[in-house]
Amino acid sequence: MWRETLRKAHVCILLFALLFLISGISLAESGTEGGDHGKRQRRLIPFPVVFYSPETGLGLGAAALYFVAPMADAVVQTPDTINAIAFYTTKNQILLALSMNKYFMRSGNNLSVQAVGMKFPDRFWGIGPDTPDSAEEDFTPGELAFIIGYQWRLSPSIYLGPEYGFSNIVMKEVEEGGLLDEGSITGSDGTLVSALGARFTLDKRDSSFYSRRGYLVDVGFLAASHLIGSREDFVQMDLDYRHFFSLFESHVLAFQYILQLRTGTVPFQFLPKLGGQYMMRGYYEGRYRDMNYTALQSEYRFPLFWRLGGAVFGSIGKVGPDIPTLYSFVDLRATAGVGLRILLDEENHVNFRIDLAYNGRETAFYFNVLESF
Repeated sequence: MWRETLRKAHVCILLFALLFLISGISLAESGTEGGDHGKRQRRLIPFPVVFYSPETGLGLGAAALYFVAPMADAVVQTPDTINAIAFYTTKNQILLALSMNKYFMRSGNNLSVQAVGMKFPDRFWGIGPDTPDSAEEDFTPGELAFIIGYQWRLSPSIYLGPEYGFSNIVMKEVEEGGLLDEGSITGSDGTLVSALGARFTLDKRDSSFYSRRGYLVDVGFLAASHLIGSREDFVQMDLDYRHFFSLFESHVLAFQYILQLRTGTVPFQFLPKLGGQYMMRGYYEGRYRDMNYTALQSEYRFPLFWRLGGAVFGSIGKVGPDIPTLYSFVDLRATAGVGLRILLDEENHVNFRIDLAYNGRETAFYFNVLESF
């Protein structure tokens, strides 16, 4: 749970910062610092944040990015960054997040630290692939969490290293008479998770902002245990595979496959969730959740005219209590939709994304910066 929240906040910061860097309308302070290998440019960029999804409603806030450009002879030409963001949504959700990302000059190894504090009213329908709409209930958790990761650069496209995650969740409100109020679901009275693991990343994409060709493989493994302070013992494994094909005249065909597996006594907050603005668009994030989750989506991206582009996408996915259940057609969910893209930066192909998705019963609307994957 905490990794998804931190990742979304981190991406939001970087993308809005890039937009303001390009447009030149941010209030920026810049300078350089000397060194034996040249000069490093530094910059502080404050900027507003705005987004929309069914899970959050309209979100408004502020953020700041501080970055230090790499030395000319550094192994990895990626800036070191410190990011901060705070936002409030029309659904009374509050989030404060801070993240740091550093690449070591001679080795190219990466150190990342991310922390978040939030109060996030949400919805819960129970656990399983076929929970009824009538089971919907509201709950409000408060969470303090952080992740620390270190990855060795094994090659220009391969990183591997340990990761530690901590999360303390307090249930501030649950719906009276609901499943969470009964207390029979793990995590219904809050939880404390301390987990240690590793992450492997193979990134052969031509761009992390708008991939036209190449592929990404990201695999994470975490084990929560009483031995390192966790209230519950469980193991989670997440696989994210993406592949991009450049067709003709800026037309791109993109695919993404995810697999999320859990075993042990897993708090419901850490169960895989189907839906959201990145995968299975059209379903509320968390409409279905269970021990395991798999989903496949494809998207066809094409230019229209001027700075406008279009997208057509579709996805199928399913949650289930075990792996065999995932690959049956029973309770398989599907969504499809169309999108409009507004090009904000031609050099890096950064788009403002507007998506309309339909799941067979309901329509969902999203807008944000950059592609969903």
